[in-house]
Amino acid sequence: DVQRALGYVRESQGNYSGAAQAYEQALQFAPNLPYLYIALGRNYRVISSVSDAAKYEKAIDAFKHAIAIDPKNVVAYDELGWTYYTFDQLTEAQKALEQAVAIDPQSWSAAEHLAVTYYARRNYEDASVTFKTAIGLMNQTFDGDHYCVTSTSRACDRLIEAYYTVGLAFYYLSQC
Repeated sequence: DVQRALGYVRESQGNYSGAAQAYEQALQFAPNLPYLYIALGRNYRVISSVSDAAKYEKAIDAFKHAIAIDPKNVVAYDELGWTYYTFDQLTEAQKALEQAVAIDPQSWSAAEHLAVTYYARRNYEDASVTFKTAIGLMNQTFDGDHYCVTSTSRACDRLIEAYYTVGLAFYYLSQC
């Protein structure tokens, strides 16, 4: 548990390589905890997008390992899908994110990631519907406008981006 905590601290400080190393060590003691693989994969995704594209495969493998341990883990599918999206593997991203939404239709994060993926694939009809769902879930989860006025969190940024992108999807569908 010390290595997990160390990984968390390093991740929060932006030391993603150090965090990945700590999570790897934590997994030596607890190899059946999906959240450790999710944390490891998340850090490898950040490392790969910044400086080392080879870590991309390690991120994918970590998320798949979490799914093998817990096939109903919505966070693992969401993170897997977002990693595929980050590296422009849109078909694979869509599959993983659709699975995440199927497991938990109330996951605003998975719905928003799926909507972004639909949009990137120029599937504006599904993007607009899924964005509307994601926005509804985000407003429900975070108390909408009040939350964004009182918070500087990434979730608020994602809500604003969702409103903007659903507008673009409607524009491309000629529904403005």
